[in-house]
Amino acid sequence: MGEVKTEAPFLEQLLDEVTPSVDFTEGLIGIAENINMEEVYDNGYIFTYDKDSSCGQRSFWRCERKNECPARVHTNPLTNQIIKRLHQHSHEPPNPDELPPWLLFNKTEESGTSPCGEYAQTSSPPGTCVLLPCPVLPGTSAMQNLSQLIVQTEEKAIAGDREEDLAEPPRKRLRKLKNREPPTDVVSVKELFLQHPTEFWELFEATRKMVEFLKGDESASSVSCVTSTDTEYDSAVSKFLDSIEMRKYKTLFAKFSMDVMKSLNTEELTRLCRNEADALCIYHSLKIRSSSSPTSSAAIKVFVRESPSEFDDEPMFQMVLLKNRTKEEFVTFLEKKGIIDTSVVERFCVSGPGGIKVELSDEIVESWKNESVFQIDICKDVCKLEPATLRRNGKNYGNTTVTAKTQGQN
Repeated sequence: MGEVKTEAPFLEQLLDEVTPSVDFTEGLIGIAENINMEEVYDNGYIFTYDKDSSCGQRSFWRCERKNECPARVHTNPLTNQIIKRLHQHSHEPPNPDELPPWLLFNKTEESGTSPCGEYAQTSSPPGTCVLLPCPVLPGTSAMQNLSQLIVQTEEKAIAGDREEDLAEPPRKRLRKLKNREPPTDVVSVKELFLQHPTEFWELFEATRKMVEFLKGDESASSVSCVTSTDTEYDSAVSKFLDSIEMRKYKTLFAKFSMDVMKSLNTEELTRLCRNEADALCIYHSLKIRSSSSPTSSAAIKVFVRESPSEFDDEPMFQMVLLKNRTKEEFVTFLEKKGIIDTSVVERFCVSGPGGIKVELSDEIVESWKNESVFQIDICKDVCKLEPATLRRNGKNYGNTTVTAKTQGQN
């Protein structure tokens, strides 16, 4: 029991030394250096860590002058107690002034040390020795090694208390447990590394990014809840997304035009789609679409007029500027100018081969050439577009050739 009591003050002193007091940065460096030490101080000599036994119940240490000195010690890796000493030292102990500054000696321990050489090849428990932090495990950090040191120190204190409790009366032992205070040194080290480790800030940053991501998912889900009845899709964008099998983003890009879509870069698309692969697919599809058909994306001018009357000598045409080149854009212009009424007209068609009627679609509008001319005939609920040739000079002789003055789009 006396041996355990002798070692306890030194461990408390060691914890005081590794706890930073003034400068936090310098303190952390000192702790890391101490934790990474792999040495045992025993009876004036320093031993370096060699290896562990195959059963894991012993740690083997060799004299720091291992090339010339055969002295060895065995320790218990759990309690850090020297359980066996082998061979004598072939040299004098090192000068205390040459030892590391963080290795402090306890006078009480030094006074009880046995002379050099008298403990050779014995298996008795240690009398007085200083066991520095155990070997650093591969892949572990200084903070983990310090935690291991703290746990080992607490285990030693508990083991010493148990030995003392066996010799104390039950009432005295109970009263001692009630009045016991936690060791201040151990608590201070724990608080220091719980409040200021680098790993804490990395965890905080990861948590912040996760919260932002979850908030983004909530906003995205609220957008995706909008039904098709509540959202008016841009037909060109909708058609484009259908062509590249990205229909799930129709609601997301409901308010986007093709011009806006083409202006988005990869980072913006990734933030919107929240899927880098889909964003890259949309971006490159837009790029290929623009490069493969440069004329199809350009705006075109189309001239239209209502069916002429008998007394209409000089028909007036309206110019339609189609930027997106879609059926919806064309019909919207006709309704805005009062040429048609969508509440009455339900179908739109054009003349096809052999005089057949073909329903108007985005593909047909997109195939129109610049400065195409059409004459509009409305019969019941059908609006028919008849192609006409625009002649700058002359008069109207027939249904398909007209002389016209054009009026610009307002």
